[in-house]
Amino acid sequence: MLASIWLSTFWLVLARAETRSYTFKVENQVIEPDGISRSAVVVNGQSPGPLIKAKKNDDLEVLVINKLTDDSMPRATSIHWHGLFMKRSAAQDGVPWVTQCPIGTGTNYTYRFNVGEQSGTYWYHSHVTTQYCDGLRGPLIIYDDDDPLKQYYDVDDESTILTLSEWYSEPSVHTFQQDIPPQSTLVNGLGRAYFGQHALTQLSIAAGKRYRLRLINAGCTSSFDVMIDRHPLAVIEIDGIAVSPRPVDSLVMYPGQRVSVVLNANQTVGNYWIRAWATYEGHVIDYDDSIAVLRYEGAEETSPTTQRINATRILHNEEGLVPLGVPDQPPEEPDVKLNLNFTIWEDTYVINGQSYEPPKLPILLQILKGVDPKDFLPSGSILTLPKNKLIEISMPGGAASGPHPFHLHGHSFQVVRGVNSTEYNYVNPPIRDVVNTGEAGDNVTIRFRTDNPGPWFLHCHVDFHLEGGLAIIFAEEPDEQRSLGEYPQEWKDLCPKWEKQKEGKRYSKMVWPGKHRSRFNFANDTAPVDQ
Repeated sequence: MLASIWLSTFWLVLARAETRSYTFKVENQVIEPDGISRSAVVVNGQSPGPLIKAKKNDDLEVLVINKLTDDSMPRATSIHWHGLFMKRSAAQDGVPWVTQCPIGTGTNYTYRFNVGEQSGTYWYHSHVTTQYCDGLRGPLIIYDDDDPLKQYYDVDDESTILTLSEWYSEPSVHTFQQDIPPQSTLVNGLGRAYFGQHALTQLSIAAGKRYRLRLINAGCTSSFDVMIDRHPLAVIEIDGIAVSPRPVDSLVMYPGQRVSVVLNANQTVGNYWIRAWATYEGHVIDYDDSIAVLRYEGAEETSPTTQRINATRILHNEEGLVPLGVPDQPPEEPDVKLNLNFTIWEDTYVINGQSYEPPKLPILLQILKGVDPKDFLPSGSILTLPKNKLIEISMPGGAASGPHPFHLHGHSFQVVRGVNSTEYNYVNPPIRDVVNTGEAGDNVTIRFRTDNPGPWFLHCHVDFHLEGGLAIIFAEEPDEQRSLGEYPQEWKDLCPKWEKQKEGKRYSKMVWPGKHRSRFNFANDTAPVDQ
């Protein structure tokens, strides 16, 4: 009887699952998101790129066609599916020199993977140096027909997704070298530079309804303090994890983080500012925080006149957000404890004495070639983790140019100690995949279990800091990775195609401010690039 029920459920899940196919044409185009024109990296002519929609257990196929031509920016590309575990699909994680070789200009590649049991708010972006700062990013939403949160909202559709980012006046290579601050904040690709009058994104709502707003910090450097005039919010999801509703007046989001909030349209019909203070390396960026318009149906199409108020209920971090459907658990002693110390040495970011440099051969290829874990390169930046163990990582705050938002690929993690706290929560800790490591005196501590073989990046999601070396790689259960089976020929062909690439392998040097050596490393195992 039980076997019959299990089989019925299994076939029902299979029947519901679909294959959802997308084509991404990645190319350079001059755009004007904030009133000032510049060349950018777009997907199908737009930035942010198209929304990817799926449901739990669906298969995704995304054909990436690289048509990049502007040599002031990288001409290789890749797509990382931020927040997705990529179970048994590490080769599709989209990180050059970790899980693949780059997709060279004039080359196509199709990512194929199953989204599994995950649902919630995610996004995609390039992982080629700082390329997503130039526009290659977009939302990815996985819906659940049995969403445990659906009792809290009436509307959840494409119109309620708000992708936040900063925007720079010049390509990221030059911005990075010159340490130039952002010039504007964009919501769904629109903003205003220097208090201009450029069009802003408008969110239309109907009085009396409750809206699930999916907020995505797709910025490459900035955190955002988000609020909506006269509209309290309720947090119901962080980084794809449903949580018990938490009322707030404003919330802080760091690069890579996602938050779903419920907005109750119960105010006077009119126009209201959606606001966000942008902060870069601890400094509030000096431009208007009025970044989008909330407009009730029936209101005049005029600019809001509402004033910012001082918020009293501010969500600074994830502390106190209780995951739904996750049973409380007694304290458990971790199998492996790691302490990561972040410093700057000779203008380079260092973790435990080692600055991350992309290897000449992708880590996944090193694993598949049978390289002994102790010989993985780059030496010191790769830590091998055993199978099915509880890993605890402590990350002291206060590193230069912080706070640093750290993102782990292939997993979400429990935040057992967060910022501004000395307490440890082992019973019902918040769960997310990007955590702010805080200031001096903080010691953010996370836990995850090694149940997903693969080489997984742990890195600062301030993209300029990642480019400065602030990253390590966990080689999780290499032996099991080798046993997972055959890899697609198209994936195997990426490195030979890159090796033969005649165009797009020579870039402007990507140099950390004050440094003299390039960090823009796209070498391969047989033909290192002449920098």
